[in-house]
Amino acid sequence: MSMKKCVDTDSAERGATTVEFAFAITLVLMLMIAIINFGQALYAYHWVSYAADDAARWASVRGSSCTILAGGCPAAATDIYTYVKGLLPPGLVASNVTVDTVSTDVWPGQLGNGNTPCSNDAAPFNYPGCVVQVKVSYSFAFNIPFLAKQVATANLSSTSQMVITQ
Repeated sequence: MSMKKCVDTDSAERGATTVEFAFAITLVLMLMIAIINFGQALYAYHWVSYAADDAARWASVRGSSCTILAGGCPAAATDIYTYVKGLLPPGLVASNVTVDTVSTDVWPGQLGNGNTPCSNDAAPFNYPGCVVQVKVSYSFAFNIPFLAKQVATANLSSTSQMVITQ
């Protein structure tokens, strides 16, 4: 009579399946977290682009000769900053937003008299015909669950400019 050892192949395969599942689920979860983080970053960048365009449009109709519009007429840099903060959607942090506003050179053919300079650091020149430029920046933080600190940040920014009409 010979003695044979019987090996239960089903239980050995179940153990291997559990290990393979652990590796696979880890990769799948990492991929899902990356997709969610990049989706949130795209959401934030879309808002930054929209806010810069909308704030430039808002500022372009609130120049030095504006008298009839409500809410910051004529608009100063602080009014534009407040306007951008009012556009902030849910999910974004207000303290991560910065807004830079400058009035740049005259749009070609608009003024021509040379009496109203548009670019001067001493005062906010917002005359009709000047170009207002609004830059909105947002510091987006990539997060991975179960980690106490942020993994990385991305500085998202967009600039828009328009001719001041009033």
